[in-house]
Amino acid sequence: MNIVSLIGHLNADPKITIYKADIEKGIPKERCRSISYFEIGVAKRNLTVGKGSQSKDWIPVTFFNGPQAKFIRDYLRKGDLVELTGRIEASMCTGSDGIEKKNLRVIGRDIQCLTSIRKDRQKRSLG
Repeated sequence: MNIVSLIGHLNADPKITIYKADIEKGIPKERCRSISYFEIGVAKRNLTVGKGSQSKDWIPVTFFNGPQAKFIRDYLRKGDLVELTGRIEASMCTGSDGIEKKNLRVIGRDIQCLTSIRKDRQKRSLG
């Protein structure tokens, strides 16, 4: 079973891509399908550097459409601590050097912000 659960901090504001076909059909932006991309830093214990020191793995995450994509667009910002569940997807691509490489990313299903969402974010998304 391919299920992953992660807790980590966003490294930057999420990137949102809206489907061009929806825009061309004249659908209002707030109702268009969208894809959200971001990376989260997941802490790992690094025993070789010293006791208790931590470094982070940066995990790419993609959410497709749905209420989660709207939540991500309206509320999440760089540095927020999030908890998410999803599945791992592996794909192959050829780099500019001609060598095939395997890419891993998480396809998100559910997400929750563990950082307090400030009132200015709530006002912006409602207005």
